[in-house]
Amino acid sequence: MATNFAALGGVADPRSGDRPDYIGTTHDTPRHNAQTQRRHSLIYSDSSITFEEYNWWAERSREYEKELSTEGAGIQGILNMLIGKKTKKETEGIQGVPPGAPVSGGLVQPRPEAEKIKEAGGKSDDHSDRVVPTEKDADSDKASPQPNVDRYGITEDEWYHAQRAVRTATWGSVFYLITTDILGPFSVPWAISQMGYGPGAGLYIGFGILAAYSGSQLWRMFCGLDSTKFPLRNYGDLAFRVYGNWARLLANTLQSFQFFMNVTILIVSNGQGLGQMVAGRSGTGCICFVVAELVFMLCGFVLGQIRTLQRLGMLANLAVWLNIITIIMTMVVTNVYPPNYAASLASYSTPKGPITTYAYWPPTTKLNDHINGLMQGVYSYGGATLFNELMAEMRRPHDFWKGLICAEFFIVSVYLIMGMVVYNAQGQFAFNPAYQGIPNSAYSWQTLGNALSYITGVIAALLYGNIGIKVFYASVFRDLFHFPPLDKKIGKWIWVGLVPVYWGLAFVVAAAIPQISYLSAFVGAACILQFSYTFPPILMVGYNCQKDAMRSDEGFDPTSGQIVRHDTGFKRWMRGFMKKWYMNIFDSIYFIGALAVAGLGIYASVISLQPARGKSLKLPSVVDIPKDCLNKFVASGLTHEECEDSLVSTLAGFIGYRTPQKDIPEYAELLSKTWKNFELIASLDDYQPLPNLDRKLKDAYDEVLAEFDLLAMPTVLSPADPLPAVDATPREHMAKGTGKLENTGPFNMTGHPALAFPIGLVESPADPQVKVRASMQIVGRFWSKAQDTAGGICMGSKRPTWKTF
Repeated sequence: MATNFAALGGVADPRSGDRPDYIGTTHDTPRHNAQTQRRHSLIYSDSSITFEEYNWWAERSREYEKELSTEGAGIQGILNMLIGKKTKKETEGIQGVPPGAPVSGGLVQPRPEAEKIKEAGGKSDDHSDRVVPTEKDADSDKASPQPNVDRYGITEDEWYHAQRAVRTATWGSVFYLITTDILGPFSVPWAISQMGYGPGAGLYIGFGILAAYSGSQLWRMFCGLDSTKFPLRNYGDLAFRVYGNWARLLANTLQSFQFFMNVTILIVSNGQGLGQMVAGRSGTGCICFVVAELVFMLCGFVLGQIRTLQRLGMLANLAVWLNIITIIMTMVVTNVYPPNYAASLASYSTPKGPITTYAYWPPTTKLNDHINGLMQGVYSYGGATLFNELMAEMRRPHDFWKGLICAEFFIVSVYLIMGMVVYNAQGQFAFNPAYQGIPNSAYSWQTLGNALSYITGVIAALLYGNIGIKVFYASVFRDLFHFPPLDKKIGKWIWVGLVPVYWGLAFVVAAAIPQISYLSAFVGAACILQFSYTFPPILMVGYNCQKDAMRSDEGFDPTSGQIVRHDTGFKRWMRGFMKKWYMNIFDSIYFIGALAVAGLGIYASVISLQPARGKSLKLPSVVDIPKDCLNKFVASGLTHEECEDSLVSTLAGFIGYRTPQKDIPEYAELLSKTWKNFELIASLDDYQPLPNLDRKLKDAYDEVLAEFDLLAMPTVLSPADPLPAVDATPREHMAKGTGKLENTGPFNMTGHPALAFPIGLVESPADPQVKVRASMQIVGRFWSKAQDTAGGICMGSKRPTWKTF
């Protein structure tokens, strides 16, 4: 799976500055430069600041931003981001400036509004009558007051200059960041294969439009609540200013959980890719899947110990270009080579057959398949978790809508083009991620996709594994349990211990649930859908209720620094709700609908994630299956529904239990190839060609086993011959043993598990009057023992004869 930085819950993009390095430290945000040692993050959890005050300062900031230059915006901003060139800052900021020293440089800043009010004889809201708290009494007002310093120890000039020093992004650079963070359409072909052309395209376009609508809601709320006085940093800050601390805690916790689950998805997808690379062109290479996941986890474990991410923004840009290369390569190669039948069969139990595509819902899929496909679309539009952070970096946040609309249009176009192109080429065999659906016959291209994805995955581990732990530490340990800052000595030791715990837990989840499509569907439903579709409308309702409830004689009074309200409680909220009742009702319905879709998505993904050992062994529903046999199947991992509802060919030689034997051409051809190759092996003097013959033999078996779950054949005991002479050559030993192995021996060479059980007595080939014991051997797919075991349990319970088997 491609690295999707936004879906990883990116709360601070390392490409746009060094903000990630300050998360969870004493410099919780580089925008502040207070003259005290007080924790700066407390300013963002001050419940005494009202909605009216936030809104008043936000309007002042928007008015000021209209005068700012937009040079370097648009296309020029995009080009600057592409080449990694940083936009020249308006001012160098105030970092390192001694207390009380004037700040100069950059654009001429307007005089703070509070100073103008004070000159007019009013009372400024700089709270100069309040004290400057220290670290010791951070929550008290015991320190001596300082003139022109607010309650947080920050002067008016410092606020304005510090905020403008870091707000340099333009709408062009925002377009680039949104596009590259969200761009990762490798799940789209599989999603469309679950829905068909029409529903797939319709739902992707529909969800894209809704994502743009939700983004516009976040933009409106940000513009109404963010200011240089009270900067809004992230999703949690927005929720806090609308509904209070409980909403911020919910948003931060869910965002941390999303990040954790996406690290898990990275481990699964890259472990899957490493397994394909190790398998090689012939598919004979082998590595334990858990070990493959462990390798990637160890990479994240080691790289995660790096706490500072300065000057690593170019790595994120590199990941973007590697991502684009993989997209183009996948679309081209999948139209030249056949699908990866083996991978699709192993992951989705899709039997080999002609490629089919559907304009409407595929008849072979069920409701939970449709929902899982839909959740991939939700997962694709995960950028809303990043929108507030991007707007917080903009010189003019009001221009955000330009970058949003352009980015959404571009993303929807790319997703649909790639999804349709790959689905048209691979049909029901489309794989997630798409580049792993390239067959072994195009091993070089398959390896290229896996290798590039592995590199981007490691970069994500370095950049966002770091940020995820910091966000969790800052929002949970620091705010709730008052842990020390990460830049203190004890905080550094806590960091050393947190990294292995974080990655270790992610590895445990990845090893327990190694199904990337359904795992990503769960993350999309439980987390990403909330930030993109559920939270924005309900936050918008709360924002409208509070803003529209303010009468003309109410609000924040900058002269007195007081809030004027004539009523409170339910009556006030209802008055605000009815001001724009049509939009609030629509948003409420939108919110409820998003919750319903989230519930369906969680249900469908959890049902699909349930262990299904032996699931690919299916019995037809038209067969009267004995109850005790069915119960044994359930005990081995199959449900009654799976046994009764499936209608596929199960074993070569029969269809269903107690049905006559059926001739299958592939069966005879397979045995012919077996004998031909085995006799050739026995006559060779040179060992060198043997691996190639072994591979050809394995391919012959796999070709049949791609259509059928098991192969079945009778085996007959025969008297043992004398052993070869002591001085016999290896060829003589092999020739002697070949005649006794009959049609079961070759499976010992190819890695296909076999299981034999007695089926009764049959006539001896030498004397029809003599009855000899016979057994039935069933052979499963390459290194897949679950099918053999389940088949043996069921079929062995009735000891059928060959003719009825």
